[in-house]
Amino acid sequence: MTIPTINKQGALALVFKSAPLFEGSKGPKIKNAYIALDRYSSDDVGSPCLTVDCVSFAEFKGQVNYLREQLDTILVQAERRFAGEEPS
Repeated sequence: MTIPTINKQGALALVFKSAPLFEGSKGPKIKNAYIALDRYSSDDVGSPCLTVDCVSFAEFKGQVNYLREQLDTILVQAERRFAGEEPS
């Protein structure tokens, strides 16, 4: 079993795993990654929310830009991990 490494970026987290193709195999490791919600709030019906409740378009746009910044950072981290520049 491989323990994933997690790089947190605000409400989002890059989860990166590297494991042998077959359990116990000494062959090459397969790398995989996904983005998980690290923290969030829920609305009144239980749906996870990625932003605060915005009362103007400007506020909403700011929240979207913040998420974009987090995703851009995660993308750079993932590229490095897949390229082997950061330890798995």
